[in-house]
Amino acid sequence: SDEVTVHLYAVPTVNANTSAGTVCAGTSVTLTGSGTATSYVWSDGVIDGIGFVPTSTVSYIVTGTDVNTCTNTATVSVNVNSLPIVNANATPTAVCTGSSVVLTGTGTAISYTWSGGVTNLVSFVPTSSASYTVTGTDANGCVKTAPITVVVNPLPAVNANTSAAVICAGESVTLTGGG
Repeated sequence: SDEVTVHLYAVPTVNANTSAGTVCAGTSVTLTGSGTATSYVWSDGVIDGIGFVPTSTVSYIVTGTDVNTCTNTATVSVNVNSLPIVNANATPTAVCTGSSVVLTGTGTAISYTWSGGVTNLVSFVPTSSASYTVTGTDANGCVKTAPITVVVNPLPAVNANTSAAVICAGESVTLTGGG
């Protein structure tokens, strides 16, 4: 009788690892396979050990293959939080030199921080036209920015003129203004 030898190999141990289980939209994540396999191939075109930016919450499957071509799989999920809605507002957006402005961040964020040392909802006097950026942070720690420009117009030049510097009581004088 003929004998047949059958080799029974155990499937490799495969673990699915992520650099972050939850990220904000636009943030890079790196997925890596580990265990006793010699190669790891991910679903959705993800390359093992190479960062990528997920666009939505997805479960990724890694298939590990060992030297005996035995395979096993593991799964990991990456949760993607959307960015907050952030709007930049100025009241008013154009002022004359010396006038005050209030910058306000609005949207779905829970805190708003402005560039240029400006405090949200606190009046200040800008010295020149400038762009300001508000950064809004939501409860998940996700951030988004929005810009706004405040225009500072110079005060008009005003000259006061008189037809005579000294007059006597009862005489008339002409006053004129110009710029």
